[in-house]
Order: sequence, then structure tokens, then C-alpha cells
Amino acid sequence: AAFLAARVGSTAEALVEKYLSLVAATGEAQFHALLLLARAIVERACGDLAAAATSAAGARRVAASQGAVLWRQWVDAEFPTETPEPA
Repeated sequence: AAFLAARVGSTAEALVEKYLSLVAATGEAQFHALLLLARAIVERACGDLAAAATSAAGARRVAASQGAVLWRQWVDAEFPTETPEPA
């Protein structure tokens, strides 16, 4: 099971990186925030929480700079920035 999870994680990471490099090469950034979110999710699944937080912050910044409210909501749903107050 661990082998399969590692293999799926590396495949997902490779796909995300491929499409992020296309965004960088073409300047077509419509899905940049979502790709950064995908990277953050993969990093979190692979146990790299620091990298996941960095990628999520990048996704949040890109979404905000593009005025992409829905993308920002998706990032916030996956990586909340505030801890709820205890009841």
C-alpha cells in the first residue's frame, strides 16, 4: 500500500509540475492557482506539510491577484488559514 501511495504521489506530482511549467512557458495563467493548489494537495499527501503550506500560500496569492474568488475559496477550503475558536 505504501509503495502504491508513493507511486501515485510521484505521478501526480510529475503531472502538476508538467502543467505548471506550461503555465510558466506560455504565460497562460488561468489555472495557475488551481495547479498550485493541486501541488499543495500532493505535497500534503506525501507528508511534506511545509511545502504544502508554501504552495497553498502561492495559490492563495495567485487567486487573489487574478480576482478569482472561487479558486480562493477552494484553496481556503483545503488549507484554512485560521483556526476556529474553541467552543
